[in-house]
Amino acid sequence: MKILINHPKCVQHVRNAVTALKRHDMLHSFTTSLNIETNKFPFTILPKKIRNFLNHRNFSNITKKINSSSLFMEFLRLLTSRRNSLNYVDRLLKETDIYNAKFLNNNKDKIDAVYAYEDSALFTFNVAKKNKIKCIYDLPACYWKLKKKIYDIEKKNNPHLPFQDHNDPIDKLKNKDKELQMADLIIVPSKFVKDSLKLAPIKNKKIIVIPFGAPPLIQSNKKWFNGKKKLKLLYVGGLTQRKGLSYLIKAIKEIDKKKICSTFIGRGPLENYIKKELPDSNLKVNTFSHKSILNEMVNNDILILPSLSEGFALVTLEAMSRGMVVICTNRCGLKDIGNKNDYIIVTPNNYLIIKKKINFFLKNPNALKRMGIRALKTAKIYNWHKYQDQLTYMINKNL
Repeated sequence: MKILINHPKCVQHVRNAVTALKRHDMLHSFTTSLNIETNKFPFTILPKKIRNFLNHRNFSNITKKINSSSLFMEFLRLLTSRRNSLNYVDRLLKETDIYNAKFLNNNKDKIDAVYAYEDSALFTFNVAKKNKIKCIYDLPACYWKLKKKIYDIEKKNNPHLPFQDHNDPIDKLKNKDKELQMADLIIVPSKFVKDSLKLAPIKNKKIIVIPFGAPPLIQSNKKWFNGKKKLKLLYVGGLTQRKGLSYLIKAIKEIDKKKICSTFIGRGPLENYIKKELPDSNLKVNTFSHKSILNEMVNNDILILPSLSEGFALVTLEAMSRGMVVICTNRCGLKDIGNKNDYIIVTPNNYLIIKKKINFFLKNPNALKRMGIRALKTAKIYNWHKYQDQLTYMINKNL
């Protein structure tokens, strides 16, 4: 079986899906917006910092079978602030899908299935259906109707907060449903996402849960919290209320600041809110490489992610691979791996439970170390290699 896969950006689970198909000799080719071979001239003469920034768009170490849909324009836009706007992302998703559909039509006799992601599958699936080619749909986040319901409730509960709106136009929402309806196989990263599809206009679809993977474990010894120094709390992700940040902020405010220190890494509309409410916190809004974030995790004790809605919060497994204790909501995907002794699951919209768990570890440093060690073991089991093997196995089994 040969599969054409497409996605305009360079997120970890996409890289590993491409790697999985390549490893198992199932990859026809990969369509993305931009592939930069940073090991070739003229990129080799650029400063290291710029090369590192561009390197996350280099897929050539995975495969040479790459189709770049927006080579020059995307490179220019990558260097501007426009790259993170919702309009920009929507346009990029559509452009990549259209390019991929044309490529599929020109190579339909050599392709057995297509693998596409939410908002970048419609045109590709239309061509595939006309040519009786199987369609695999990857939905990394919960279904839009449940997401909207969650956000609407939150905006009523916290109307004073700048909420990054997700009021997609009707046409876009209808297209999401059309993509789902055309799929022969749907891949999701968590049971939370699978359950959300009960609200979707689909019946008798094959929906497979395949959790994301963790990076290789740390090789150095971690300095565990011993109760003599401040407990280091870390948040990594978008600085939006979608992530439940106000609940984390309120919990931190009610704990003795002599006992804890907090770090926030990300960008978003709540930057000023964090500065106002937690003036002593360490707010890092600059662009961080993936490697830098992993290094930051080694030096912290607890990752807290009070998200209102996720698919599978990859940052949680990354933190566990660095020996961190993870406190997150039941909407982050961790419930699908390991067991309840490997992490702390809390209910959404509840700062008191977050506060309670932080205070518990302040009083019980040994419990934090024990859970951190178990987290390392779980992250070792649920690695990207396991994800890759599960993905290709399920595709072969269900198509």
